[in-house]
Amino acid sequence: MNSSPLDYLRSLVAGVPALNAAFNRCLQNWGTETPPTTIIFAEVGDAIAENLAALPNEARRKIFAVIEEGMVSQDTALSTAMATGLVEALAASADKKPDLWTEFESLFGAASMRHAVAWRNFGR
Repeated sequence: MNSSPLDYLRSLVAGVPALNAAFNRCLQNWGTETPPTTIIFAEVGDAIAENLAALPNEARRKIFAVIEEGMVSQDTALSTAMATGLVEALAASADKKPDLWTEFESLFGAASMRHAVAWRNFGR
């Protein structure tokens, strides 16, 4: 992969105003510093969970396909940020709103689902 995890995330949020706003807000909150990838990926994961119901089905499918591509990427920085930032944020949101989990089950790819399940079961 030629781009950074941050560039990958930027492409994921492009064209989705609520996600793009969360991404830009996180960047602004960090000022001149670049936020840790886990933090900004988690912010976008929270925004996905918060706005999922308002997103058209095609946008949902596209977002989760891009998440899955990141999860299975050979770029370990990307796959780690996707897992420990975005997917874990989605799983945590589903713990607070169980109806989200049902939605996520229909959208997650195999690698994303494995990680989300493992994260939800961690410590239980």
